[in-house]
Amino acid sequence: MVYSHTKKVGRCGRFGARIGKRTREEVNAIEDVSKQLHECPKCGKKKVIRMNTGIWVCKGCKAKFAGGAYTPQVIK
Repeated sequence: MVYSHTKKVGRCGRFGARIGKRTREEVNAIEDVSKQLHECPKCGKKKVIRMNTGIWVCKGCKAKFAGGAYTPQVIK
């Protein structure tokens, strides 16, 4: 659901002016990455979604695995 007051800030419009511009930009960048579809390490399809913090599920092969909090691959 898109509200009219979120045109500039995207999905961080739910915070309003309470948290500041820089923090909203950082949260927006993190949420953009975490909400997109990722590639499954088991079947290779681009159907992995975030189920919860660190828990990822592939909608193609139904594989459930642990990964990073915002991306399925842990970056070191």
